[in-house]
Amino acid sequence: MRNFLADLVALLEIVPTIRLISKKETGRWTTGAPQSEKQLTLEQAIEKARLHRDQLLKGVELLERFPAKGTDEDYERLQLEMNRGFWS
Repeated sequence: MRNFLADLVALLEIVPTIRLISKKETGRWTTGAPQSEKQLTLEQAIEKARLHRDQLLKGVELLERFPAKGTDEDYERLQLEMNRGFWS
């Protein structure tokens, strides 16, 4: 039986950097690299959080369908599918 937790950790390493934080000092939501943060409204933060959730759920779905003893070709296909799922 596959180790689902290990698969999920691997998925998180593939996911584009997810950065969505609420500044403790201001209560404002921000996204982006620290050098180029972008402020978000609450509605924008919720939309971004839902997008991240949906991307992770797509990744989980792909991992659930992945063969227990995947070949190099299986992993290559998984990477392509994850890229499509996360960037579309």
